Formats: sequence, structure tokens, C-alpha cells
Amino acid sequence: MSDSLLNLLEVLNEVLEEQKLQEQASGGAPTEDELWNIVSPGLEEVINDRYGDRYKKYVTKIKEELRNKNFSVALGIINSQYKYEKGQGVGDKPKKIYNWLEKLNVFYALNQSKKAVVNPATLKAIETGVLFQRTLKLSRGVLPVKTNTDLMSHIFANRPLFGNKPIANSRSAQGNQRNMLSRLIANLSQGEPSYGFILTAPEGNSPYGLAEEFKVLDLKDFEKLITISKTGDLSKTSNILNATKKLSSEALKISFIKQIQKSYSEIFKFFIENQEKLLEYREAIINCIDYFNSSVKFEKEGQPAITSPRFPEHKEFINDWIKRFSFKYQGILAGSSSRDEKEYQRNLGKSITQPPIKTSAGSLAKGFRNALKYFFEDATGFKERIDIFNEKMKLFTLPKEKFQNRVKTLEYLPYSVYGGSEEARQEEEQHVDILDLINRVVVMDYFVEFSKGFSAPIAGLMFEYFLAGLVGGEVVGQRGDVVDFQVGDSLGSAKFISSLKYAAQSAKSFEVEEVLGKKVTYVVGLKKASDFKLEDSGVAPLEIQEVDIYTFDIIHKGGLVFSVDDGKDEDLKNPQRENKNLSLVSGEIRFNKILEEKPPITTIKVMSTDGKGIKGYRKTLGALLDGSDDSVTQWYQQTLKKIEEIFDKIKGGESDARDYVQTGEKRSGENAMKQLYDSREGIASLGDVGGYQFKARKPKPNDA
Repeated sequence: MSDSLLNLLEVLNEVLEEQKLQEQASGGAPTEDELWNIVSPGLEEVINDRYGDRYKKYVTKIKEELRNKNFSVALGIINSQYKYEKGQGVGDKPKKIYNWLEKLNVFYALNQSKKAVVNPATLKAIETGVLFQRTLKLSRGVLPVKTNTDLMSHIFANRPLFGNKPIANSRSAQGNQRNMLSRLIANLSQGEPSYGFILTAPEGNSPYGLAEEFKVLDLKDFEKLITISKTGDLSKTSNILNATKKLSSEALKISFIKQIQKSYSEIFKFFIENQEKLLEYREAIINCIDYFNSSVKFEKEGQPAITSPRFPEHKEFINDWIKRFSFKYQGILAGSSSRDEKEYQRNLGKSITQPPIKTSAGSLAKGFRNALKYFFEDATGFKERIDIFNEKMKLFTLPKEKFQNRVKTLEYLPYSVYGGSEEARQEEEQHVDILDLINRVVVMDYFVEFSKGFSAPIAGLMFEYFLAGLVGGEVVGQRGDVVDFQVGDSLGSAKFISSLKYAAQSAKSFEVEEVLGKKVTYVVGLKKASDFKLEDSGVAPLEIQEVDIYTFDIIHKGGLVFSVDDGKDEDLKNPQRENKNLSLVSGEIRFNKILEEKPPITTIKVMSTDGKGIKGYRKTLGALLDGSDDSVTQWYQQTLKKIEEIFDKIKGGESDARDYVQTGEKRSGENAMKQLYDSREGIASLGDVGGYQFKARKPKPNDA
């Protein structure tokens, strides 16, 4: 046979061997025969050479055990070779034993539905590989307990167990070997894989040892992970995900990734199916999903930074669950299946008095200026009115108990009439009477109507009108520069945004004579969704739960020089400048940093979320008055309910009247008359229910 043909056959043999290894790695189970072929060669010769003459009786017995494939005896002989002959003649048996274990582990990782394919006694023999003298006892059926062996150390010497670093040759390391091997063998005996080990005691959020004292990551840990996650503890997520990187075997990685997704599918499904738990642990769930969906930034000198998914292997998986959670969230918004979804969604944004929004004559609506007249009384200054608005709107963000303390029965008779203590004065000063409360509600109603009833671009324009009315100014947004509204010489700019990435203003809009060197007061409304919002792409009107209001001043000094809140000038072209409140990005002046570092002056709360679901504006407001045994608080609650009914009847009557004049439908006409009549009766009875005469005429000392 020619040399070239021999070379070809050698190459072919190598290819076939590689294919065989690949097949094993992809799921082919190693057999006991394969293990026996690894450990048995040369053992009878060892026995003959060392003990043939002196221990002839025992040698005969041991040879018989070898012919019966007694793994304990075989491994005991190999161990004695290390003990007394420094491993002479052993060759690469320990490495092959290690590889056999690893292949069996991979098989179970990829075939978890299959039962154990190897006799547990065979695996136990590997664990207890004993000394030659103890092997004689084994041959007589006695199984001694060993703490450590030379063979065990050599099996794992300088080889990481499933991706971890090699084990040092020390007494403590030998103890780790023993524990790890015991856990590995225990799992393999049950047909279960192990994914990795750790050499030090688990601390903090380590994924190892969730369920076992041994430092191993296996299926029992995933069972424990599922159990604790359903209680809202999702703190192990980051460590479980990051453990993937520690696996050197690609087959184990594939299995581990599948196991992660299988476990978290069960966890997420549990929360999807249990609405109260979903709402109760929403913060932990969001953090968990965020980490699945997080990114990492790679930077190289002289090259732009590259951002990529932290866990690309889970990208499709987590995106699918984000969609499911978003769908469920919308389902919570929509209420139970028994309700009409559209009606429920409409009610989420329904205000108490349902004022019409019609931007005419520079005003948000016809009645808006009248509402503000009562709201601000004699206050006219820009800053003064902003401060009053801030203070009055804080009422609706108070906890329920504090809110009710502001409206409950006065403990003392009114100080302004009868005089009295300082305590009485403070109580009266803080007290919110019924007309004051309803006036605040009406102003809030306008905000709710435009913020939740219109798309984002239109709502942004409405916000300009709202602010112009609020500060007693006029809308001048048609000028085309930064100024949206003006009060005398005071200039204001309005931004109604759903994310900090929209906190920007065109640089060109500052480059006009009317703005140069003048203070422009920005009023920014930052929309915030329910705290179960999964994506930051924007906040839909239906999702608006709160709006944070920020104010700050910007003066354009010329060029790209600005000052914020009368602070030091900052030249945006100078990266070394002291102040960096603003930045220039693609022709836009960005002020997101101001909003990140500055607290809002107030928060307007239009919805709320609790363990029972999403409460619309009406329910959120009603809940503040609910459950009190105070007569005045109950009286306020009745009044608010009566006002809701009045305006519902008026709106319903208007709608039916419109239908009647278009269609001539008798029923529509009758419904219109009934609803408008009911609204009239409601208005007539309002004084009796709400005590509306109290503020107009306070009692005097000589009143009977």
C-alpha cells in the first residue's frame, strides 16, 4: 500500500473519530462497556507483577472480579498504581474517565426526558475508587467509605469541571473535589445533569447552592429558583444568566440556555395568570425583564462605541414575553372580560366634570379662565401663580390619611370667626372646604381631558394653552421660536414629553432677537406610565398615570453660550466648561440632564395602580375620600359623586339630543329629556348634599 494511500486512510480515520466525538457531544450516551474499555487494560498484568507469587489466592479472586467487570476492583487497582507506583502504566486513563463523565453529563443535559442509562453502582465505583487493600474487602462484598483517594485527585487534576478553573492540589481542594464528585454522581445516577461548580462558599446572589449544600448548579437549583421567584424574589436572575459564560462545553451551554428559558417561562406564566401577584411584584418583574433585555457597551480607542445585547441568546425569548406582558397590562387597563373594553378605556380618562376642550380666543376652553379665576383669586404674577398651582395640586398626591385630614370636620370652630389658639388657626388654614376642593378638581379635569383625550402632538399644543391660561398669559407659539406663551414681558416655553430623550429644543429657535439675552422660563411636563411600563419608547395617552412638572430658566447669551437658572455661563462648544446643564446634539439643545438632577415642583396624579388593578382618574380621586367615618369627609364624597352624576347626565343628554335632531328617533329624544331633567334635579339638590352655602356665608357669633 502506497504512502499516499496510508496518509489518506489516517486522515479519514481522524475525520471519523472527530465525527464520533461530535455525535457523542450531541446526545450519544457513553456506555458502561466504553468505561470498562478505558479502565481495564493492563490490570491483570499489574496484579501478576506485584502480587502474583505472594498473594496467589487473592490474585485469583481479583482476576475473577475483573472478568466480571467489577469497576470497584478495577478502579482500586488503578488507585494503587498512583499510591505505590506514582502512576506508572496508568497512562491517560484518568483523563478518559473524566471525559466519559463529562459526555454522560452532556447526554443528560440534552436528553432530560430520558431515564438513567448507566448503572448507579458503576458511577458509585468511580466516586469511591479505593486503595488496593480495601479492594479485597470489596471483592468480599464489603463497601468501605473513603474520604479521598489518589485516583480522584488525578481524574480532576488540571482539568476544570464543566467550565470552572482547575482545582489546586491541596487538602481543602480535595474536600471540594469530594463534594463536587458526590453531587455529580448523585445527579448522574438519577439521569440528571450538573451545570457547574464553585470552589468557595456561595455568597450573596450566587446561583450555586440554591437548593443544596454542595456547591453545584443543577436542576434542583432551577426548581428552587422557580419557587422563590413566584414569591417575588427574582434577585438570582443576573447570576443565573451570567453563569452561562462559565460553561466551556457548547452542548452544556445550549442545554443551560434552554433550561433558563424553560424556568423563566414558568415563572412569567405564573405572573401572567395571577394579576394580583403581577401587580404586587411588578417592580421585581420589570427589573428581571430589564436585565434579560439589557445591553453592554464595547469601546476601542479611536473607534466609536458599540452597544450590543448582553444576552443575545435570550433576545427572541424575552421580546416574546415583553409582548405578552404588555398585552396583559393592556388587559388590566381594560378590566375584566365581562366589561365592555372600549367603555372601560374611555372611563380611564374620564374626568369628573368632563369639560370640553376647544382652543378658541387663545384659551384652552371657554370655561377654563373662569375656573382659574376662582383657583388663583387675586394672584397675578407668573411665579406666584406657578407656586400656587404647585401647592394646590399637591393635595391630590397626598396619602389617603393625610388627604382626609385636610377635608375632615374641623376640630375647632373657625378661627377667623371665633378666634382661638394657634392650633385652631393652623387647622383652619390647612382645611380645604368643598368649593375649594371642587375648584381644584375642575382645574385638574382640564388637564386630564387634554392629556388623556388627545394624541401626543395635539396634547403638546394643548399643554401650551393650559400653561398660558395658568399663568394668565397668551399663546404665542406661532412665532416659531422657543417662546410658546407670554405674560407681559415674561417668556415661557412648554414641553409635554413622554421620555427624557425628547427633552430638547432646536438651537435655531434661540437665534432670534426677541429671545437673545432674555430669560425664558421652561415648564416641562414629563409623562409617566404605570409602574408596569415595559418599554421606554413613549407613553400612550391611556397609559399616563402621573405627570411630573419641572420649571427652570434658560438665557441665551449669543452663539452657543447659555446660562441655566441664573448660573454661570456655559459655552456648549467647550467640553471643559464648569457647568454642563445643556448639551448640543445634532443641532438640538438638550436639557435632559436638568430633569435628571432637578426634582419636579409638583406631580399631577391622574391614575393609580394597586393590587386590584388600574384605577382611572375618577376612581383614584374617589379612593382618597373612601372609607372615612368622618361626617364631613362622607359629605364631600357624596358631593363629588353627585357632581359626577350631573355631568354624566348632561353629556348623555347632549349626545341623545344630537342623535334626535339628526335621526328623529323618538327614543333618543325621550332619553335626552330624561337625562337633562335628571341633571337639573341633581343641580337643585346639590346644595343640600354638599352644603354649598358654607363658604358663601360663614356663621357669625350672634347667629341663632
